[in-house]
Amino acid sequence: MEESRMQMETKYSKRPPEWVEANIEEIEKTNPDSEKYVSIRYSLNVDAITKYEDWVKSLNVETFQEQLMALIDHAGMTNQKFYTKAHIDRKLFSAINNNREYHPSKSTAVACCLALDLNLFKSGTLLEAAGYKLSINIPWDRVIIYCLRNAIFDIDDVNELLYAYGEKCIGE
Repeated sequence: MEESRMQMETKYSKRPPEWVEANIEEIEKTNPDSEKYVSIRYSLNVDAITKYEDWVKSLNVETFQEQLMALIDHAGMTNQKFYTKAHIDRKLFSAINNNREYHPSKSTAVACCLALDLNLFKSGTLLEAAGYKLSINIPWDRVIIYCLRNAIFDIDDVNELLYAYGEKCIGE
């Protein structure tokens, strides 16, 4: 390992080996397996953890699953019509429906937005609940943004555009 560090230092760094070693030691101190980190983790104030848990409960933020189910109801769709339109199978829909904390893939979350004919703003809200955001700088996202802005909600049409741009299709 020492030899590979020295090779890296000469290949990438103009810093002296002492500088590299000192920084590596600092990085290794942040290793969660180190004894120092473990002792800090177990010496946390229990009251602080309780306050954090109370704070999280007070946020009262709807999860992806809660928002999705409310949107399906608001759209007047049956569950079967929704998951068919979203190109997701019944098993996956059941997993989402029965788990308040379900975390979908980005592709699944976008498929849900398309199946509900959500505009860009409403899609952004639902995607945020799933932990995602669309970025104009990412080609896949750019196609999705275009489709949402232009009311192209049919997943087959969206997949055709994604395929034409060499991007992964929804449902793959």
